Amino acid sequence: MSTRDEQSRPSIPGRPRRPAAKPAPRPVRPTLTLKGTAPAAMPEPLAPVAPVAQVGPAPAEPPPLAPAEPVTAPARIRPKPPFEPWTDTIGPIRARPFDVARARRLDGLLVAPIAVLPTREGEVVRPFRIGLGAEIAARCKPDVPAAELKRAIQDYARSFLYLFAVAQPGSMRHDADGNPVEPVSEVDRHDAQRGCQRLIARDRQRKAERAARAIRETGAALSADPAGTPAPSAPPSPPGPAGR
Repeated sequence: MSTRDEQSRPSIPGRPRRPAAKPAPRPVRPTLTLKGTAPAAMPEPLAPVAPVAQVGPAPAEPPPLAPAEPVTAPARIRPKPPFEPWTDTIGPIRARPFDVARARRLDGLLVAPIAVLPTREGEVVRPFRIGLGAEIAARCKPDVPAAELKRAIQDYARSFLYLFAVAQPGSMRHDADGNPVEPVSEVDRHDAQRGCQRLIARDRQRKAERAARAIRETGAALSADPAGTPAPSAPPSPPGPAGR
């Protein structure tokens, strides 16, 4: 008789009831392991590592990096025209009114005029000998500042005709009395030739700018007054750098 029948069967008075049978325990399945090997043991936890004490002074912090410089495109270098030394001379260089005015200004700062300077238009422009500036300074008036005398000498010695006289092949240097003492060196002569070329190029650029400005002004005047007549053009300037 099953346990369910015994539970549903009514009990008889005076007869002890037999306890119901307990179900058999479920068998435990064995753990499968490889033959001849034991299961791996769990690794033990690592002990905490104590911080290492610092010995000596603390290391210095690295310096801050400098800001990077901006990268710019290389400037375009305009090639210079080849220099060709002059081989022909045009003879003595004659002074113009502007050069005579500069020479008179320099003479006016001295106790006595010096013969190497031109006194009127058409006289020969003579290059100074090396070291003549100190001799001129010794003849300067006591009340003239040294800066004013230096500026007067530079104005005369850097003029176009003075450089043109130095640049001539076979040119000679002169003392304060106007006597030739030594030839101009090749280096100084070539430097003077380059200086003349720069002054000529600058004078041509200025003339072109003045002509372009005159054309613009004439056009503006005609557009403002169509019935009017154009303004007369400027008289032509003499050859060579103006005011030199």
